[in-house]
Amino acid sequence: MQRILSIYDWQKLPVGSQAVIKTDLDHQRTVRLKVNAQLPMSLFIRQDDYEDEIFLAYIVGLDEIQFQVQGDYTLIPLGGDVWFQTLDGADPSVQPVEPASFTQIVERQVRNPEIELMERRMAENMERRMAILTEQVAVTLAMKDAEIVAARTAAEAANKSEPVEAVGAVAPVEPAAPVAGGNGGVQAVE
Repeated sequence: MQRILSIYDWQKLPVGSQAVIKTDLDHQRTVRLKVNAQLPMSLFIRQDDYEDEIFLAYIVGLDEIQFQVQGDYTLIPLGGDVWFQTLDGADPSVQPVEPASFTQIVERQVRNPEIELMERRMAENMERRMAILTEQVAVTLAMKDAEIVAARTAAEAANKSEPVEAVGAVAPVEPAAPVAGGNGGVQAVE
């Protein structure tokens, strides 16, 4: 995707002509120059301080060039027409907005050595308490496991020594033998 944005901000620079960009700023600044050329071409820059042109870029299609310059400068195309757009040379009274910063670097404050010693001792005490608690839990679990094993062993020994009869169990009923006579085993009521 090519971002042209407002087509009214672009200016045509035909071959053989020059574009003089004037500004009131005398310090070195970064210039952002957007260029668009139909054919491959070269772009040169000239300043009053230098006798010769300085090669700036070889352009094919839409491109953006950033360079640093001090004072006024002249753009010179070679090899074809070029359309260009820049904010440099615009109204110098417009100032860039400072970006808002929501972070603040805070220097580390010097801590009281007595407080650091107290915190270290508290951490050591906590580690010691956790070790004792872990040991107590392990002992309790071992005792419970031993009780479970002893209960299982006693239950198995009791089961092997005498068979246990089921209390409240129903005795199995044997099926009645069929009655001879052809009524399918149903007895007639007299």
